[in-house]
Amino acid sequence: MSISYREGRAIGFSIFVFAFLVGCFVAYMALKKNSDNLKILISVEKVKLDQWYDLSKIINESKDSINNYSFGRIEVISPALLLINNAFDQIDVIREVTTEEEEKSTLKEIEYGLKVLRQAAIGYQHEIKLGHQDGSSGKELERILIRQANNISQLCWAAVEYINNKIEAKNKEIIRGTTITKYLLITSMFFGII
Repeated sequence: MSISYREGRAIGFSIFVFAFLVGCFVAYMALKKNSDNLKILISVEKVKLDQWYDLSKIINESKDSINNYSFGRIEVISPALLLINNAFDQIDVIREVTTEEEEKSTLKEIEYGLKVLRQAAIGYQHEIKLGHQDGSSGKELERILIRQANNISQLCWAAVEYINNKIEAKNKEIIRGTTITKYLLITSMFFGII
């Protein structure tokens, strides 16, 4: 069976158009995937990072209030207790958007630490009201307060760093996918020109 020049040219052109359309479709799908990843990154991960950052700020403010109270700069520990309660509320907000087990376990650790911190703050305030802040129980409660506040603060900042690193890794993945898609589109355009 022989093929005329005209039929061969039509078949070759059809194959070329088909390959070009397949390349364009693959490039479109890759761009769509990158776009979806970017939407997820912006809508979920960035919001979660901001919430963890807010929790870290609340805990650092409560830590400062506790230090101010223990040094006698403020008369009451109520601001620290209020900030601790705000931290519990922020944990509930973060828990709603958290899906990873590592983040959930960190939240549980922070929540437990906040409970200990709140109890120690109330006990320390009671010791000071009784005039026993220089006694062994007052000093021990002060050490517990400072240690717990530091531990919780470190946990929060570690979570912020973890989520930030996760966002950075996703950004690199998106950039890599976009670069591959760019080269695929350039190749498709090159074959389209030829």
